[in-house]
Amino acid sequence: MLPNWPHLDVQGRMELLEQEIEDIYPLTPFQEYMLRQRLSEPKPGLYVVHQFSFLREEQVNAAAIKQAWQQVINRNPIQRTSFVWEGLSKPLQLVHRHIAVPLEEYDWRDLSTEVQKVQARRYVQEARQRNFELDKAPHTRFALIRLSENTYQFFWSFNYMLQDGWSYPLILKEFFALYEAYKRNEEIALTQRPLYRDFITWHQEQDMVEAENYWRRALQGFRVPIPLVARMPGNVPGGSDPYTSEDLYLPGALTAALRSMTRQHQLTLNTLLQGAWALLLSSYTGELDVLFGGIVSGRPANLPGVESMIGLFNNLLPLRIQVVPEMTLLSWLRDIQAHQAEMRQYDYSPPLKIKEWSDVPGNIPLFESYLVAENFPSDAAVEEKLRNWLREGSGLTQTEHPLRIEVWPLHTILLSMGYYPHYFDPNTIKRILRDFQSVLKAFVTHHQQRLAQLLSSIASRRNL
Repeated sequence: MLPNWPHLDVQGRMELLEQEIEDIYPLTPFQEYMLRQRLSEPKPGLYVVHQFSFLREEQVNAAAIKQAWQQVINRNPIQRTSFVWEGLSKPLQLVHRHIAVPLEEYDWRDLSTEVQKVQARRYVQEARQRNFELDKAPHTRFALIRLSENTYQFFWSFNYMLQDGWSYPLILKEFFALYEAYKRNEEIALTQRPLYRDFITWHQEQDMVEAENYWRRALQGFRVPIPLVARMPGNVPGGSDPYTSEDLYLPGALTAALRSMTRQHQLTLNTLLQGAWALLLSSYTGELDVLFGGIVSGRPANLPGVESMIGLFNNLLPLRIQVVPEMTLLSWLRDIQAHQAEMRQYDYSPPLKIKEWSDVPGNIPLFESYLVAENFPSDAAVEEKLRNWLREGSGLTQTEHPLRIEVWPLHTILLSMGYYPHYFDPNTIKRILRDFQSVLKAFVTHHQQRLAQLLSSIASRRNL
């Protein structure tokens, strides 16, 4: 039985809803934030995650792939969700009872290799610019392209409002298990997951008064954020070029040294990354009080079964960091980590409300860049499948912010910067990536230095 939502029955739709809709509940704060951004800035491809583009060099059972993804959709309510807002005081998400898997199949075997590559690039560009209709389900789509007798290209795109990075391995583990079973014409029984609505219920019980008090204190006095794009060369305001990205893999030795530093000094990798970006922003802008966005996990430790839930738990919060030139790097990093531990008590806070609670005027964004340190559940079986089943992978998440820094803790750490070309040219982004790497290297080799020395060293090395 559906919850009683009389405001949805304006046109006598409750009977229809009972037949088509399995559940109804509110949005999370980050979902609502993204919904508002989509409605106010209808950019092509906003929050479309073109997360995976895989090349498979082996005979593929297309029917088993479709059957496996259909079962993944059937098992996980968030994969059958749409969003409604018109005429409502607060937007809602609707879980549909039945959604057919949106798998497109193409046969390009008659095309030359070069033409196939051109076609694939064109498909990716179009997929990144193709928005999902918010009030319709599903918000995910797949494409399976046959390139030769035993070579297939597979694409998976979805709306970021559906799921976080933690969910990807959970979904892929289900898919791999189901695919292998269906290839053999076997049935498989998977453990039922805790429902995403349990998180929604948990969230509704949190104390917003305490959250408001915390954020008013944390942001007090921060009134005039300095736009990063105004300080960078190559920006062309008003442009409309599609969102793109540049990547940089850190050297293996630096990756190992950073991980050793976190263990030796009881710091998290996320703390090192936040500190590095704060120092770069300070160096670029000349400000000692910097603020940028950060994606937090948002999975509450006190919610039973949360580690196996599939959905969007992330939240986007402002990270305010004071750069104190007299402090040593290690002391400063420990302060950052302590502040972030306090903030995590309020990581359920709505981004739209946090902006209202700040001293920054309503028409000015709190920040233009934000940092995402991906954190996935470790699963050796999934990692082995990814290595064996997949030959190529690529991903891009388009946001409304001019700059998104995404860090993937792979065998060697990957820094990926998504950006709008009308704000930054590619050479500028490449220089920022090199600067980021240089700062992280300085953290490893000069962690007893004072911040003033590090800032001076950054300024002398960078060429912006």
